[in-house]
Amino acid sequence: TASFEQVVTGHAAKDMARLSEVRRAAEDAEWKELRKGSSDALEEVALPEVLEVARKSGDLFALIAIEQRARIKGWMHIAERASAAMGEVKGPEAELLDVRHKLQKVSLGMPGSPCSLFQKAFEKADHSVSARLIEEMQALLDETYTGWGGFGKRTRTRDRPNERVAERLEVERVV
Repeated sequence: TASFEQVVTGHAAKDMARLSEVRRAAEDAEWKELRKGSSDALEEVALPEVLEVARKSGDLFALIAIEQRARIKGWMHIAERASAAMGEVKGPEAELLDVRHKLQKVSLGMPGSPCSLFQKAFEKADHSVSARLIEEMQALLDETYTGWGGFGKRTRTRDRPNERVAERLEVERVV
């Protein structure tokens, strides 16, 4: 149909706006097949863009996530580009890359879950990388945490009507 042709045309032209619009329309119409097709096409078009941003910024964690996602989806050309970009990362993050490859060899080529992979990598990585990640997570929380409920930081709980909820959360560790 014409809707699926829009997906094919948008994918070929790498037109994220068109694919996004088709996806939105498919969601509104509750058309599962079209939503899945447009979502997959949109992801395949967007992933190389995200890869380029991660490569330029030297974001090893993003590169690892992109590589894993591309392999899961069968987009080996994107996975290979992400893998090559990981080799360009300089600084303490490069140690994590080395740990990641060792962990994959130990698991006979079967990559572990991202959580366990990163947890093991952090155990062996330079402490400064962990400290930097904690700082980044703290900055994220500081920028986004506004309390719970519709009243933000003025929220009170039923069992403690005179006590305010926390105004700030503090990151102690990242696992």
